[in-house]
Amino acid sequence: MEIGNSFSNGAQAIQRAEVGMTASARTIASASTSSTQASQSQPQEITDALVGNISYEAQAAAGVRVVESASESQEALGQLIDTRA
Repeated sequence: MEIGNSFSNGAQAIQRAEVGMTASARTIASASTSSTQASQSQPQEITDALVGNISYEAQAAAGVRVVESASESQEALGQLIDTRA
């Protein structure tokens, strides 16, 4: 796997997590503001959004770890090239 691809994959994971968290936040906010029309599905929607938020948080953390690993690999490769030159 190329280091550039790792950076890209990690950044993409972080971006997707951000989009998911934004959608979850909207679901929670809209459920909270429509409390005057409480329905049976509302608690389930909020629960699903909160669980989704936890999942997106883990996805973002994994993306950060991928980017950090790619950075460390690139640094190690650069040091190896400097040593051999």
